[in-house]
Amino acid sequence: MKTDSCIKCIIFSTAVLVFLALTNYKTVYASIQTIEADGYYIVGDGPNENITIAQNRARMEAKRAVAEKAGIYVESITKVENGQLTKDEINVISAQVMQIDSEKIIPEVIGETIRYCCHIVAKVDSSNLNDKLIQDRQRLYEAIDQNKRLQESLDAVNKELAKLKSQFKNANESQRQTINNKIAVNERNFTALEWLYKGFDYFQRGNYTKSIECNKKALEIQPNCDYAWNNLGVNYQQLGDIHKAIECTKKVTMINPKFDAAWHNLGVYYRSLGDLQKEIEYMQKAVQVNPNNYYSWADLGSAYGNLGNQQKSIECSQRALQINPKFDSAWHNLGVSYYLLGNKQKAREYAQKALRINPNSNLYRQFIAILK
Repeated sequence: MKTDSCIKCIIFSTAVLVFLALTNYKTVYASIQTIEADGYYIVGDGPNENITIAQNRARMEAKRAVAEKAGIYVESITKVENGQLTKDEINVISAQVMQIDSEKIIPEVIGETIRYCCHIVAKVDSSNLNDKLIQDRQRLYEAIDQNKRLQESLDAVNKELAKLKSQFKNANESQRQTINNKIAVNERNFTALEWLYKGFDYFQRGNYTKSIECNKKALEIQPNCDYAWNNLGVNYQQLGDIHKAIECTKKVTMINPKFDAAWHNLGVYYRSLGDLQKEIEYMQKAVQVNPNNYYSWADLGSAYGNLGNQQKSIECSQRALQINPKFDSAWHNLGVSYYLLGNKQKAREYAQKALRINPNSNLYRQFIAILK
Protein backbone atom coordinates (compact mmCIF):
# COMPACT_ATOMS: atom_id res chain seq x y z
CA MET A 1 0.00 0.00 0.00
CA LYS A 2 1.24 3.48 -0.78
CA THR A 3 2.29 5.76 2.07
CA ASP A 4 -0.04 8.63 2.99
CA SER A 5 2.47 11.22 1.74
CA CYS A 6 2.72 9.50 -1.64
CA ILE A 7 -1.07 9.25 -1.97
CA LYS A 8 -1.45 12.90 -0.99
CA CYS A 9 0.91 14.00 -3.75
CA ILE A 10 -0.92 11.94 -6.35
CA ILE A 11 -4.59 12.35 -5.64
CA PHE A 12 -5.37 15.84 -4.39
CA SER A 13 -7.31 17.40 -7.25
CA THR A 14 -6.46 20.93 -8.36
CA ALA A 15 -7.54 23.06 -11.28
CA VAL A 16 -5.02 23.86 -13.98
CA LEU A 17 -6.18 27.46 -14.13
CA VAL A 18 -9.82 27.65 -13.21
CA PHE A 19 -12.25 24.78 -13.25
CA LEU A 20 -15.97 24.16 -13.65
CA ALA A 21 -17.57 20.77 -13.19
CA LEU A 22 -19.94 19.71 -15.93
CA THR A 23 -22.97 17.59 -15.26
CA ASN A 24 -23.10 14.15 -16.86
CA TYR A 25 -24.14 14.05 -20.48
CA LYS A 26 -24.85 11.84 -23.47
CA THR A 27 -24.60 12.83 -27.10
CA VAL A 28 -27.71 11.75 -28.96
CA TYR A 29 -26.28 11.79 -32.47
CA ALA A 30 -23.43 13.33 -34.40
CA SER A 31 -23.47 15.26 -37.65
CA ILE A 32 -22.26 18.40 -39.39
CA GLN A 33 -24.84 21.18 -39.36
CA THR A 34 -24.64 24.28 -41.57
CA ILE A 35 -25.77 27.47 -39.85
CA GLU A 36 -26.33 30.92 -41.36
CA ALA A 37 -26.96 34.26 -39.67
CA ASP A 38 -26.96 37.99 -40.40
CA GLY A 39 -25.73 41.02 -38.51
CA TYR A 40 -26.55 44.67 -39.25
CA TYR A 41 -25.17 48.12 -38.56
CA ILE A 42 -26.43 51.52 -39.82
CA VAL A 43 -24.27 54.59 -40.55
CA GLY A 44 -25.05 57.98 -42.07
CA ASP A 45 -27.56 59.10 -39.46
CA GLY A 46 -25.51 61.98 -38.08
CA PRO A 47 -22.08 61.59 -36.45
CA ASN A 48 -18.78 60.81 -38.13
CA GLU A 49 -18.10 57.07 -38.12
CA ASN A 50 -15.29 54.97 -39.52
CA ILE A 51 -16.71 52.82 -42.33
CA THR A 52 -14.38 49.88 -41.68
CA ILE A 53 -15.35 49.81 -38.01
CA ALA A 54 -19.02 50.10 -38.97
CA GLN A 55 -18.60 46.98 -41.12
CA ASN A 56 -16.83 45.24 -38.24
CA ARG A 57 -19.76 46.08 -35.95
CA ALA A 58 -22.07 44.33 -38.42
CA ARG A 59 -19.65 41.38 -38.50
CA MET A 60 -19.61 41.20 -34.69
CA GLU A 61 -23.42 41.10 -34.58
CA ALA A 62 -23.46 38.36 -37.22
CA LYS A 63 -20.94 36.33 -35.21
CA ARG A 64 -23.08 36.71 -32.12
CA ALA A 65 -26.17 35.57 -34.04
CA VAL A 66 -24.47 32.53 -35.58
CA ALA A 67 -22.99 31.56 -32.19
CA GLU A 68 -26.46 31.66 -30.65
CA LYS A 69 -27.78 29.37 -33.40
CA ALA A 70 -24.83 27.03 -32.88
CA GLY A 71 -25.66 26.95 -29.18
CA ILE A 72 -29.27 26.03 -29.88
CA TYR A 73 -28.09 23.19 -32.13
CA VAL A 74 -25.56 21.86 -29.60
CA GLU A 75 -28.17 22.00 -26.86
CA SER A 76 -30.65 20.11 -29.03
CA ILE A 77 -28.28 17.15 -29.47
CA THR A 78 -27.05 17.02 -25.89
CA LYS A 79 -29.06 15.25 -23.23
CA VAL A 80 -28.06 15.85 -19.62
CA GLU A 81 -28.68 13.29 -16.91
CA ASN A 82 -28.33 15.42 -13.76
CA GLY A 83 -29.74 18.81 -14.73
CA GLN A 84 -29.31 20.98 -17.84
CA LEU A 85 -26.12 22.52 -19.08
CA THR A 86 -26.22 26.25 -18.47
CA LYS A 87 -26.46 28.75 -21.30
CA ASP A 88 -22.90 29.87 -20.55
CA GLU A 89 -21.58 26.31 -20.82
CA ILE A 90 -23.45 25.75 -24.09
CA ASN A 91 -22.05 29.01 -25.56
CA VAL A 92 -18.46 28.07 -24.78
CA ILE A 93 -18.76 24.45 -25.93
CA SER A 94 -20.53 25.34 -29.19
CA ALA A 95 -17.85 27.93 -30.03
CA GLN A 96 -15.26 25.16 -29.89
CA VAL A 97 -17.07 22.95 -32.40
CA MET A 98 -18.12 25.76 -34.76
CA GLN A 99 -16.09 26.85 -37.78
CA ILE A 100 -16.95 29.90 -39.92
CA ASP A 101 -16.84 28.94 -43.58
CA SER A 102 -17.58 32.29 -45.19
CA GLU A 103 -18.72 35.82 -44.51
CA LYS A 104 -19.91 38.57 -46.83
CA ILE A 105 -20.67 42.22 -46.07
CA ILE A 106 -23.25 43.94 -48.27
CA PRO A 107 -24.04 47.68 -48.09
CA GLU A 108 -27.71 48.63 -48.48
CA VAL A 109 -28.87 52.21 -49.01
CA ILE A 110 -31.86 53.03 -46.80
CA GLY A 111 -32.94 56.64 -47.26
CA GLU A 112 -29.97 58.79 -46.25
CA THR A 113 -28.27 55.99 -44.37
CA ILE A 114 -26.26 52.90 -45.28
CA ARG A 115 -27.00 49.62 -43.56
CA TYR A 116 -24.18 47.08 -43.62
CA CYS A 117 -25.39 43.49 -43.62
CA CYS A 118 -22.88 40.77 -42.77
CA HIS A 119 -23.94 37.27 -43.77
CA ILE A 120 -22.04 34.39 -42.13
CA VAL A 121 -22.11 30.70 -43.02
CA ALA A 122 -20.69 28.34 -40.39
CA LYS A 123 -20.54 24.62 -39.71
CA VAL A 124 -20.96 22.86 -36.38
CA ASP A 125 -19.26 19.46 -36.27
CA SER A 126 -20.73 17.50 -33.37
CA SER A 127 -18.81 14.31 -34.17
CA ASN A 128 -16.21 15.08 -31.47
CA LEU A 129 -18.53 16.86 -29.05
CA ASN A 130 -17.88 14.35 -26.25
CA ASP A 131 -14.13 14.82 -26.63
CA LYS A 132 -14.51 18.59 -26.42
CA LEU A 133 -16.57 18.34 -23.25
CA ILE A 134 -13.98 16.11 -21.60
CA GLN A 135 -10.80 17.78 -22.83
CA ASP A 136 -11.89 21.29 -21.96
CA ARG A 137 -13.25 20.61 -18.49
CA GLN A 138 -10.26 22.14 -16.73
CA ARG A 139 -10.42 25.33 -18.79
CA LEU A 140 -14.17 25.62 -19.08
CA TYR A 141 -14.70 28.06 -16.23
CA GLU A 142 -11.93 30.32 -17.52
CA ALA A 143 -13.61 30.34 -20.92
CA ILE A 144 -17.04 31.06 -19.41
CA ASP A 145 -15.66 33.85 -17.24
CA GLN A 146 -13.80 35.43 -20.15
CA ASN A 147 -16.82 35.13 -22.44
CA LYS A 148 -19.00 36.91 -19.86
CA ARG A 149 -16.48 39.69 -19.37
CA LEU A 150 -16.10 40.24 -23.10
CA GLN A 151 -19.85 40.27 -23.68
CA GLU A 152 -20.42 42.72 -20.83
CA SER A 153 -17.71 45.00 -22.23
CA LEU A 154 -19.15 44.81 -25.75
CA ASP A 155 -22.66 45.56 -24.47
CA ALA A 156 -21.31 48.58 -22.59
CA VAL A 157 -19.51 49.90 -25.69
CA ASN A 158 -22.63 49.45 -27.85
CA LYS A 159 -24.84 51.10 -25.24
CA GLU A 160 -22.50 54.08 -25.01
CA LEU A 161 -22.45 54.45 -28.81
CA ALA A 162 -26.26 54.40 -29.02
CA LYS A 163 -26.43 57.10 -26.36
CA LEU A 164 -23.87 59.30 -28.17
CA LYS A 165 -25.70 58.96 -31.50
CA SER A 166 -28.96 59.90 -29.81
CA GLN A 167 -27.36 62.98 -28.22
CA PHE A 168 -25.91 64.03 -31.56
CA LYS A 169 -29.34 64.65 -33.09
CA ASN A 170 -30.19 67.55 -30.79
CA ALA A 171 -26.66 68.88 -30.23
CA ASN A 172 -25.25 72.22 -31.48
CA GLU A 173 -22.10 72.40 -33.61
CA SER A 174 -19.71 72.60 -30.64
CA GLN A 175 -21.43 69.74 -28.85
CA ARG A 176 -21.36 67.64 -32.02
CA GLN A 177 -17.58 67.97 -32.25
CA THR A 178 -17.27 66.72 -28.67
CA ILE A 179 -19.60 63.83 -29.43
CA ASN A 180 -17.62 62.91 -32.55
CA ASN A 181 -14.45 62.81 -30.43
CA LYS A 182 -16.18 60.49 -27.96
CA ILE A 183 -17.35 58.28 -30.80
CA ALA A 184 -13.75 58.01 -32.04
CA VAL A 185 -12.74 56.80 -28.57
CA ASN A 186 -15.65 54.37 -28.60
CA GLU A 187 -14.43 52.99 -31.93
CA ARG A 188 -10.95 52.41 -30.50
CA ASN A 189 -12.46 50.58 -27.53
CA PHE A 190 -14.52 48.46 -29.92
CA THR A 191 -11.40 47.59 -31.93
CA ALA A 192 -9.58 46.55 -28.75
CA LEU A 193 -12.51 44.27 -27.93
CA GLU A 194 -12.30 42.75 -31.40
CA TRP A 195 -8.70 41.78 -30.72
CA LEU A 196 -9.67 40.33 -27.35
CA TYR A 197 -12.40 38.24 -29.01
CA LYS A 198 -9.94 37.01 -31.63
CA GLY A 199 -7.42 36.14 -28.93
CA PHE A 200 -10.10 34.29 -26.98
CA ASP A 201 -11.03 32.25 -30.05
CA TYR A 202 -7.39 31.32 -30.73
CA PHE A 203 -6.93 30.34 -27.07
CA GLN A 204 -9.95 28.04 -27.13
CA ARG A 205 -8.56 26.36 -30.22
CA GLY A 206 -5.14 25.88 -28.62
CA ASN A 207 -3.22 28.42 -30.74
CA TYR A 208 -1.53 30.25 -27.87
CA THR A 209 1.02 32.10 -29.99
CA LYS A 210 -1.73 33.69 -32.10
CA SER A 211 -3.73 34.46 -28.97
CA ILE A 212 -0.73 36.31 -27.54
CA GLU A 213 -0.42 38.37 -30.73
CA CYS A 214 -4.09 39.38 -30.55
CA ASN A 215 -3.93 40.37 -26.90
CA LYS A 216 -0.83 42.45 -27.56
CA LYS A 217 -2.77 44.23 -30.31
CA ALA A 218 -5.47 45.04 -27.76
CA LEU A 219 -2.81 46.41 -25.40
CA GLU A 220 -1.49 48.71 -28.13
CA ILE A 221 -4.92 50.38 -28.01
CA GLN A 222 -5.57 50.02 -24.26
CA PRO A 223 -2.25 49.59 -22.40
CA ASN A 224 -4.02 49.10 -19.06
CA CYS A 225 -6.50 46.48 -20.24
CA ASP A 226 -6.59 44.02 -17.33
CA TYR A 227 -8.31 41.34 -19.44
CA ALA A 228 -5.53 41.41 -22.03
CA TRP A 229 -2.74 41.18 -19.45
CA ASN A 230 -4.51 38.29 -17.72
CA ASN A 231 -4.97 36.52 -21.06
CA LEU A 232 -1.28 36.95 -21.85
CA GLY A 233 -0.45 35.28 -18.55
CA VAL A 234 -2.71 32.32 -19.26
CA ASN A 235 -1.25 31.89 -22.75
CA TYR A 236 2.34 32.07 -21.52
CA GLN A 237 1.48 29.47 -18.89
CA GLN A 238 0.16 27.17 -21.60
CA LEU A 239 3.43 27.63 -23.49
CA GLY A 240 5.42 26.73 -20.37
CA ASP A 241 6.80 30.20 -19.59
CA ILE A 242 5.64 30.46 -15.96
CA HIS A 243 7.81 33.44 -15.07
CA LYS A 244 6.41 35.44 -17.98
CA ALA A 245 2.91 34.37 -16.93
CA ILE A 246 3.56 35.65 -13.41
CA GLU A 247 4.96 38.94 -14.72
CA CYS A 248 1.88 39.61 -16.86
CA THR A 249 -0.60 38.56 -14.17
CA LYS A 250 1.00 40.74 -11.50
CA LYS A 251 0.35 43.69 -13.82
CA VAL A 252 -3.34 42.73 -13.75
CA THR A 253 -3.46 42.92 -9.96
CA MET A 254 -1.82 46.35 -10.03
CA ILE A 255 -4.31 47.65 -12.62
CA ASN A 256 -7.35 45.98 -11.03
CA PRO A 257 -6.88 44.54 -7.51
CA LYS A 258 -10.49 43.26 -7.64
CA PHE A 259 -9.75 40.84 -10.51
CA ASP A 260 -10.15 37.59 -8.55
CA ALA A 261 -9.28 35.31 -11.49
CA ALA A 262 -5.86 36.96 -11.70
CA TRP A 263 -5.13 36.29 -8.01
CA HIS A 264 -6.28 32.71 -8.55
CA ASN A 265 -4.04 32.27 -11.57
CA LEU A 266 -1.03 33.59 -9.65
CA GLY A 267 -1.70 30.86 -7.10
CA VAL A 268 -1.77 28.28 -9.90
CA TYR A 269 1.52 29.55 -11.35
CA TYR A 270 3.32 29.43 -8.00
CA ARG A 271 1.92 25.93 -7.40
CA SER A 272 3.63 24.82 -10.61
CA LEU A 273 6.88 26.21 -9.18
CA GLY A 274 6.37 24.16 -6.01
CA ASP A 275 5.74 27.20 -3.79
CA LEU A 276 2.64 26.14 -1.84
CA GLN A 277 2.90 29.03 0.62
CA LYS A 278 2.66 31.51 -2.28
CA GLU A 279 -0.21 29.49 -3.73
CA ILE A 280 -2.10 29.81 -0.43
CA GLU A 281 -1.35 33.54 -0.25
CA TYR A 282 -2.80 34.22 -3.70
CA MET A 283 -5.76 31.87 -3.38
CA GLN A 284 -6.64 33.69 -0.14
CA LYS A 285 -6.52 36.97 -2.08
CA ALA A 286 -8.89 35.51 -4.67
CA VAL A 287 -11.52 34.50 -2.10
CA GLN A 288 -11.14 37.80 -0.23
CA VAL A 289 -11.94 39.68 -3.43
CA ASN A 290 -14.74 37.28 -4.35
CA PRO A 291 -16.03 35.08 -1.49
CA ASN A 292 -18.18 33.17 -4.01
CA ASN A 293 -15.15 32.05 -6.00
CA TYR A 294 -15.66 28.33 -5.36
CA TYR A 295 -12.82 27.08 -7.56
CA SER A 296 -10.36 29.23 -5.57
CA TRP A 297 -11.79 27.86 -2.30
CA ALA A 298 -11.24 24.34 -3.67
CA ASP A 299 -7.68 25.06 -4.77
CA LEU A 300 -6.96 26.72 -1.44
CA GLY A 301 -8.13 23.51 0.19
CA SER A 302 -5.84 21.49 -2.08
CA ALA A 303 -2.85 23.62 -1.09
CA TYR A 304 -3.57 23.17 2.62
CA GLY A 305 -4.00 19.44 2.08
CA ASN A 306 -0.68 19.17 0.28
CA LEU A 307 0.95 20.93 3.25
CA GLY A 308 -0.60 18.40 5.60
CA ASN A 309 -3.25 20.64 7.15
CA GLN A 310 -6.27 18.43 6.49
CA GLN A 311 -8.64 20.32 8.76
CA LYS A 312 -8.09 23.58 6.86
CA SER A 313 -8.37 21.63 3.61
CA ILE A 314 -11.78 20.28 4.69
CA GLU A 315 -13.01 23.75 5.69
CA CYS A 316 -12.07 25.23 2.30
CA SER A 317 -13.57 22.33 0.34
CA GLN A 318 -16.80 22.68 2.30
CA ARG A 319 -16.89 26.41 1.49
CA ALA A 320 -16.56 25.56 -2.20
CA LEU A 321 -19.42 23.06 -1.98
CA GLN A 322 -21.69 25.53 -0.17
CA ILE A 323 -21.39 27.72 -3.27
CA ASN A 324 -21.47 24.94 -5.88
CA PRO A 325 -22.67 21.53 -4.59
CA LYS A 326 -21.86 19.95 -8.00
CA PHE A 327 -18.17 20.82 -7.89
CA ASP A 328 -16.67 17.33 -8.16
CA SER A 329 -13.10 18.43 -7.44
CA ALA A 330 -14.10 19.67 -3.97
CA TRP A 331 -15.93 16.41 -3.16
CA HIS A 332 -12.85 14.48 -4.20
CA ASN A 333 -10.58 16.62 -2.04
CA LEU A 334 -12.87 16.10 0.95
CA GLY A 335 -12.49 12.37 0.40
CA VAL A 336 -8.70 12.64 0.27
CA SER A 337 -8.55 14.69 3.48
CA TYR A 338 -10.78 12.28 5.39
CA TYR A 339 -8.74 9.33 4.12
CA LEU A 340 -5.55 10.95 5.37
CA LEU A 341 -7.28 11.53 8.72
CA GLY A 342 -8.08 7.81 8.86
CA ASN A 343 -11.82 8.01 8.14
CA LYS A 344 -12.28 5.64 5.21
CA GLN A 345 -16.07 5.64 5.44
CA LYS A 346 -16.37 9.38 4.82
CA ALA A 347 -13.56 9.24 2.28
CA ARG A 348 -15.45 6.61 0.27
CA GLU A 349 -18.75 8.56 0.54
CA TYR A 350 -17.22 11.77 -0.82
CA ALA A 351 -15.13 10.01 -3.46
CA GLN A 352 -18.26 8.33 -4.82
CA LYS A 353 -20.07 11.67 -4.95
CA ALA A 354 -17.23 13.10 -7.02
CA LEU A 355 -17.35 10.16 -9.43
CA ARG A 356 -21.15 10.39 -9.81
CA ILE A 357 -20.78 14.02 -10.89
CA ASN A 358 -17.82 13.29 -13.16
CA PRO A 359 -17.86 9.61 -14.20
CA ASN A 360 -15.06 10.21 -16.73
CA SER A 361 -12.36 10.88 -14.12
CA ASN A 362 -9.67 8.22 -13.90
CA LEU A 363 -8.25 10.05 -10.89
CA TYR A 364 -11.46 9.50 -8.93
CA ARG A 365 -11.66 5.85 -9.97
CA GLN A 366 -8.09 5.24 -8.84
CA PHE A 367 -8.81 6.83 -5.46
CA ILE A 368 -11.92 4.69 -4.94
CA ALA A 369 -9.86 1.60 -5.82
CA ILE A 370 -7.42 2.53 -3.05
CA LEU A 371 -10.32 2.75 -0.58
CA LYS A 372 -11.56 -0.80 -1.24
